[in-house]
Amino acid sequence: DISLIRHFPKASIAIDDLNINGSAPFEEVTLVSAKRIEVVVNLMSLFSDDGYEVEHIILNRPNVNAIINSNNIANWDIMKADESVASENTEEVDDNTEVIETEVADTTESNESSPFKLHLRKFSIEEANIWYNDSVSNMAFGIEDFNLSLSGNMNDMRTDLVIETNIDKLNAIIDGVSYIKNATFNADLNVDADLENSKFTLKENSIALNAIKLNIDGWVAMPTDDAIEMDLSLNSSTIKFKDILSMIPAIYQNSF
Repeated sequence: DISLIRHFPKASIAIDDLNINGSAPFEEVTLVSAKRIEVVVNLMSLFSDDGYEVEHIILNRPNVNAIINSNNIANWDIMKADESVASENTEEVDDNTEVIETEVADTTESNESSPFKLHLRKFSIEEANIWYNDSVSNMAFGIEDFNLSLSGNMNDMRTDLVIETNIDKLNAIIDGVSYIKNATFNADLNVDADLENSKFTLKENSIALNAIKLNIDGWVAMPTDDAIEMDLSLNSSTIKFKDILSMIPAIYQNSF
């Protein structure tokens, strides 16, 4: 769907009722689905050389169902193998196997930068459900009614990211023990994002797991692709003992 009215004066491009099933042996199992995936763009930026200005990406009611069965096969491994054979620079032309060299295209990367630029200002997820079930490790995790709003000027080298998220039901089962059952999670984070140096500093923030309210101070940095540096402190200004007891798995509560 392409609309000039829904977010006027901006244009929106959307996919409705998306559904992706797995491959064998998961042909009947839905891997990913979504009620609507919508991208809102500045219409004039499509005709500009300054890059495409994406105002908002919205994922409405997405569902992810990730499974590893007892044979250690994952249902998200759906990409077909490339069966094409790379072209050779020789070919057989007769019984004497005469060889003719063929010209190979120059694959040297251009030094010119790509003309594609993305100006993302907001990303949101509405009423998502995510499940992960690993039969090999005997673990299962579930998130129900997950909402996320992330806003900021992603095109700037430094910006304030405002993140709001809440989960209505959070579950974790390991070896048949329900360690987290229908817990609620809420977080409001204000992050100073130094995108040029990949360093993120937490400013005002609050996190709540059930009735346990926490604060995180510090920073996380990724100076290289294979390294993560951090200096974080976790604290709580007020916490009650009964709130901690509420997080104890039900299988152990009879012992208290």
